[in-house]
Amino acid sequence: MSPHPRRALGPVLAAAVAALVLASCGNTRPIVAVPSDDPAPTATPSNPFPTPTQTADPPPAPAKATQISIALGGDVLIHTGVWETAQRDAARRGEELPDFRPMFAGVKDQIASADLAICHLETPLSPPSGPYRNYPVFSAPPSVLDGLIATGYDGCTTASNHSVDQGFTGLVRTVDAFDRRDLAHTGTFATPRDARQPLVFDVHGVTVGLISMTFGTNGLPVTEPWSVNLINVPRAIAQARAMHRHGVDIVMVAVHAGDEYSHTPSDQQVAVFHALARSPYVDFVYGHHSHVVEPIEKIEGTWAVFGLGNFVAQQETAVPDTYRGVIAHVHFVQRVDGTYHAERPTYTPTVITDPHVYGATRVLDATRLLTEPGVPASLRRLAAGSIHSVRSIQARA
Repeated sequence: MSPHPRRALGPVLAAAVAALVLASCGNTRPIVAVPSDDPAPTATPSNPFPTPTQTADPPPAPAKATQISIALGGDVLIHTGVWETAQRDAARRGEELPDFRPMFAGVKDQIASADLAICHLETPLSPPSGPYRNYPVFSAPPSVLDGLIATGYDGCTTASNHSVDQGFTGLVRTVDAFDRRDLAHTGTFATPRDARQPLVFDVHGVTVGLISMTFGTNGLPVTEPWSVNLINVPRAIAQARAMHRHGVDIVMVAVHAGDEYSHTPSDQQVAVFHALARSPYVDFVYGHHSHVVEPIEKIEGTWAVFGLGNFVAQQETAVPDTYRGVIAHVHFVQRVDGTYHAERPTYTPTVITDPHVYGATRVLDATRLLTEPGVPASLRRLAAGSIHSVRSIQARA
């Protein structure tokens, strides 16, 4: 199975900054089916025309890559100022539906250059034309998925405390929006069969399984128990074991948990991450939910990213770190025995511009803001603050 060509890269940071100033005045991979442990169907269709015996040797399978890179983004949290920016960007192009592509263009290089890129959509999606809803019960424009795809994301995790903000109907609508765009997803499910089907990517011959689970749903009822993947460590390990047993090379688990606005992992995070990392079937663990960056640590011999912060949001201006995040870069390298292990993750500090201050929401690469010519001094200060904050958090790990 040969990977399809990656989506073409477009203008990046310079164009994003230019668009911000103006406002203020792919490698798509098929999903590999992994057999579940459910009983086989009682009957299968018969074939009245059996295939003739194959006499020629089949072509050799392509060699697996010896290493792959994965980019992981933080919470995609669509507040009012975020979708209003996308609406203004769409209006400039004569379009009606919110356009999120300019918002994310400043980090496109960091996302699209990875062999596999995974985002985390925290909010359910509305019908195409709305109505859109803000905190505490979200409903986001489905065109945000088009922006994520254009940025280079190959799939998203979806299990979060807001998964059922719009009930089971909103959950199904969100799943359908992903499916219509052929954007991979896991964590919330429209049918029991979907809930039993693991998500596995083919990345240059290396298969990568992904599990997504959340601590809860803010007290809102999950009317279909299988529709939201709640934290269950034994079940997650069993799923990881089944994937490895069926030939999956790497299994990652995304955990939506923690204390909001805290850089220190919660007791629940620590317990869950350590239990997962101890398992020989879990190769990497990472997290969302606190809306600020948390440490990157090696636990139980396995690298983990406790919290990526926000990818995009408009939260408390009194908590500046909610406007700072990281894109984590994880390289998996093949061992002599053919298995894969994660090297120490690196990261790109990011900043989110407050539309009340800058006139538009933009997600920008903080490091490049300090080196790109023509960047306004206010953005340089914003970038320097993000870099200093992220480095100090990682230095304490």
